[in-house]
Amino acid sequence: MIITWIQSLPLWLGFIIVVGSGVLLSSAGTLIVNMIFTPEELIQNNVVGGFKFAFLAQIVASLLAFSLVDSASRFSSFQQRCDRELAAISLLEKLEVALPSSTTRLRSARRDYLRSVVDKEWSAMKVGQQSPEAEANLGKWFMLAISIEPRSEREKLVLSQYVRTFSQVVENRLGRLNDASSSFEGLVWTSLSIAILITITFNWFFGSNSLSTQVAMGTLLAGGVMSLVFLVITLSSPLVGDLAVQPDIYIKMAL
Repeated sequence: MIITWIQSLPLWLGFIIVVGSGVLLSSAGTLIVNMIFTPEELIQNNVVGGFKFAFLAQIVASLLAFSLVDSASRFSSFQQRCDRELAAISLLEKLEVALPSSTTRLRSARRDYLRSVVDKEWSAMKVGQQSPEAEANLGKWFMLAISIEPRSEREKLVLSQYVRTFSQVVENRLGRLNDASSSFEGLVWTSLSIAILITITFNWFFGSNSLSTQVAMGTLLAGGVMSLVFLVITLSSPLVGDLAVQPDIYIKMAL
């Protein structure tokens, strides 16, 4: 998919390709249309164009705003979910020490889960899926925890806190899986692509006595719109690109 390919590029190269393609399309269309129609014919559209079709700008602006907010919020939420999951796992690591009869088994189950997240689930999330192996290891870890029989009142309290904290791991794992991709991403990209084409091509049918002015204005419009589109593309996946969230801390905690 072209969006995934752009996300995988270095930021500077992706920006040049996205913005440059919009500017080239805008400039090429303007030059071609001006070869077909005279400036006088195009200028006639200026009289009524702004009044009749001003609503198009509002639609495009609203769609861009929605896409940008959705992408940025999911990106930020994914980071927060990972931080909360790791914080809960870190607390579980400390609580395991207070359960001496099961410390080794709990530590092994915790590390198995973390390794499966790094080795399997991180790559699965890039395509909007979860890892069955990580799911299975999380389940084994939980079953081990609830099967422990506390030997003292202190261990009973620790185990109770352990299970409550474990629920935070489960909750935040589900949260990061949901934030890794959008269920209606295809619809958003289709709508956004149509809106971009309308925005760029709409400008071709209006004229100016100076062709260089018309090309310059079209370039500014296309450049501004495509810059926002590039920002949406960059933030739409928290797992791909230079800004991607990496599983480095998961790797360290799995050691």
